[in-house]
Amino acid sequence: MKTLKTIVVILVVIGFNACKKEKDTSTIPAADLLDYQLVVTLLNQGSSSLGVIYFSQTGTEVMATMESIDQMHSQTVKLKNDTFRFDQNGDGKITYDFELVKNADGSLSVKSFTYRNAIDQTLKVERHYLTKVGALLPIKNMVYDGGSYMLKFSNTTWTYVPRYNSEGTFTEFSKGAWKGRLGDKAYMGVLIREEGKLYMLFQTADEGFVRFHVV
Repeated sequence: MKTLKTIVVILVVIGFNACKKEKDTSTIPAADLLDYQLVVTLLNQGSSSLGVIYFSQTGTEVMATMESIDQMHSQTVKLKNDTFRFDQNGDGKITYDFELVKNADGSLSVKSFTYRNAIDQTLKVERHYLTKVGALLPIKNMVYDGGSYMLKFSNTTWTYVPRYNSEGTFTEFSKGAWKGRLGDKAYMGVLIREEGKLYMLFQTADEGFVRFHVV
């Protein structure tokens, strides 16, 4: 009987310690992310690509959606210890972990970031950007200068001059982020704010991204 009591006590202690270790210490509610947009730039043997994570409210849940030039995936936002994990394909093979911190003024910053890719380990993160949606501009009726080329947007079409003379179509899927087509190619762009200035990162499916600034 004494042995049985000892075993019970040990199991209770183990269970208590396990619960203690798994305690969530988050102080940031998921709803705070609705005011932000995350951009990740990836490099792979000289090529580069973009990923945009934006947030929306669906009922009582906050949803995160990641878009790249040829993919889109959504999941429910769950913060644990103020860390948000995005699972790119929903199978655990490509994940992004953002540890967030709330600043004295109430704004959010990324304290640490971890990228794991079990499919292509040569793909590395170049930069990540957390930008307030309110600090971004809409894409429509704007002009962006890339030095040798310019991007010009109307309400419904865009041009890539002087590279092409024809007009393309586009959809702004989140503020400052868009996908479009021109000819037989797919394109994507997203605004980031860096050192107080706005830039557009612009990519086509078979080329790396380039940077344009707002005119």
